[in-house]
Amino acid sequence: MFAPMLTEEPAQHLEAKHQSQRCARELSVHCGSHGESAGVHGESAGVHGESAGVHGESAGMHGESAGVHGESAGVHGESAGVHGESAGVHGESTGVQGESAGSHGTSGLHGGSSAGLRDRLFERWTHYVTMQLVNDYPIILHHGIARFDELFVSLREKKGSNLGPHYYNGVRDYLRERGFEAIETHVEFAASVETRAHTLREKILAATTSAKVHIIAHSMGGLDARHMIVDLGMADRVASLTTIATPHNGSLLADELLGKGGDKLVSALKPYLDLDGFHDLTVEACGAFNVRAADAEGSNGVRYIAVSAYEEEMHKVFTPLIPSWRFLEKHVGPNDGLVPVSSQEWNAERAEIRQFPFRADHLNEIGWFPGVMFSSKEENAVREVYAELARAVTST
Repeated sequence: MFAPMLTEEPAQHLEAKHQSQRCARELSVHCGSHGESAGVHGESAGVHGESAGVHGESAGMHGESAGVHGESAGVHGESAGVHGESAGVHGESTGVQGESAGSHGTSGLHGGSSAGLRDRLFERWTHYVTMQLVNDYPIILHHGIARFDELFVSLREKKGSNLGPHYYNGVRDYLRERGFEAIETHVEFAASVETRAHTLREKILAATTSAKVHIIAHSMGGLDARHMIVDLGMADRVASLTTIATPHNGSLLADELLGKGGDKLVSALKPYLDLDGFHDLTVEACGAFNVRAADAEGSNGVRYIAVSAYEEEMHKVFTPLIPSWRFLEKHVGPNDGLVPVSSQEWNAERAEIRQFPFRADHLNEIGWFPGVMFSSKEENAVREVYAELARAVTST
């Protein structure tokens, strides 16, 4: 369902695959295919063989002598092999389902030794496993402006419970059940992006000691994260930032509301409620940051993914969002009720542009379907979207 979003891989992902391919080619050269002595499934140096394979007796993983959980050096083996006794894969000598040296051949490892192949296998395997694991960082779920579950968040933090609805409806637990370390954030309700970025940094550093994190951010949360990365020295602590419906280029809706008295309301409420964040959602404010951050974001090594979503049928939009949906539809085109697609998709030169796999308004994007009586199917579909995003950024 979500595969079209995950079409490109960063350099570090390709490197892991290339290492694996190089290892396979090297084994092919030295071991042969279906040979009798140097191939895989052979008797001496293959995997599952008797000497140097995985699960073997001497140098394999979980083996008897020097391995992990084993006695010698291998994994589940007794000597040096994987499932074998000597050095081969399922074989006794060095070949691939054979006994000698090549593709149904009769010799050896092109003059090489069993120990040499063992060392090479171990070195390549260790490097490949390291590449597989190096990107497995925590997933930070960061919320947007004016989160509707603010009251419950405060109660949860005071009582240490899981009380009430969560901004990301069931997403955190869904990810945890699938093996991800998922962490939800809580920053100021509607403060300036600068204030929220500082708090986001503090929350991330307090929540995990991991060398890096992957951030998935909804709406204004994406701006918080971008400001944090560029302005607060967090580029080396963020492996990837995936934004969903973030107004990277601002939202004309913010300009409209602030221009029609909203700015005066923000000022009047300042002593009681900080709403300065709405000023940071204007087209001008976001455009200025994009210019200022261009060089840093183009060279900091963070993987950026921008996911856009929209609802094209007005009757499916959450009722309170219909007026803003109609305004944006008239002036800037497809939108999710608060943010136009043209702003969500940001800059293709810096971010991988993806689309939500089905139509969604601003609440649907985080798993909420208030207009649907029995919405478990839709909610789970959204949770799986987040799982696919998490798999995309953590896999090699």
